[in-house]
Amino acid sequence: MAGTTLVISSEDEAFNLLQKLMSQSLTLSEEAIEFKGWPKMSIRLQGDEFKSSLTPSVMKAFIELQANIYKSYALTRYNSPNVRSLTQEEKKALEIVVTVSEGSSIFDVNLQNILEKMAVDMVGKMEPEYVVTTVLGIALIWAGSAVVKHYLDKRTEVRQAEIKSEEQRAMIENLKFASEQETERTKLITELVVKNAQVANVASLADDSRAELLKRASGATTFELQGVEVTGEVASELSKNARRKSEEIRLDGKYRILSVDSSNPDEFKVKLRCLTSHVEFVARVQDKTLEGKHIEALKDGEWQRSPVTLQINAKDLDGQIKEAVVINAKFEPADEA
Repeated sequence: MAGTTLVISSEDEAFNLLQKLMSQSLTLSEEAIEFKGWPKMSIRLQGDEFKSSLTPSVMKAFIELQANIYKSYALTRYNSPNVRSLTQEEKKALEIVVTVSEGSSIFDVNLQNILEKMAVDMVGKMEPEYVVTTVLGIALIWAGSAVVKHYLDKRTEVRQAEIKSEEQRAMIENLKFASEQETERTKLITELVVKNAQVANVASLADDSRAELLKRASGATTFELQGVEVTGEVASELSKNARRKSEEIRLDGKYRILSVDSSNPDEFKVKLRCLTSHVEFVARVQDKTLEGKHIEALKDGEWQRSPVTLQINAKDLDGQIKEAVVINAKFEPADEA
């Protein structure tokens, strides 16, 4: 199959291919991925304010959507939350184009070129299966109707637990968006989020964008996202407390260990340099193994000046990496990446 192009033109095709890749029933060599007619984000707002127009409030949601697409690319391509490091050419290629249709305000955002750019930029740096799986996962997270329905079901469950007013609870208590088949499909995405740091980062950003869209739709009579319709009142209710309290990110990848600090017997720290972004930062090491194998892997990496594969949880504060914690370390002396 070397040199072939995988053409994806629908959500069904994307899920089917993703399932084959994750079950390891399909192997790839040098395939490119191409999108035709999908993925697109479709948003419709009805109401007196929404007559083929883009209100300042809704415009804020699209500005955040653009910012989160930039950050999605930075984290996926460079393993860094700092969008300031993107070149003007990269930002131009990642710009969303919002098409406004007549009648009620209908906004279509074409994500095809953005996803294809991500795929091209990842080729040669990761295994083909990983590249295609990552790009398919990101496409489904941003534009999959099943994923949108799963998100709305989760928001409904959370709000039902939070709401004290019987009147408010009655408004959403019977809401159910995802079918049984769609729920099964989103289990695949949940599994991928656990395994794939890039997809996990994008999933959080996409949820933030959806929360902002719901919030900005409160003035509409009805709000529709990827064909899923709710009233403006329900959209407002589901958006409450939806945004994450902190910008948690995963920074899994290969690192150089610049120094280790074991001066505090209760806390082991390392200074790291990411081999992808070249960003340096200090991380605390969490090692619950009896033999302390993660700490030993980090020490070996420093002594032998060889890369170490790390799993890292951190917080993104305006593009800066804070509160980084190494939760897994694997020393690979033969890999001089």
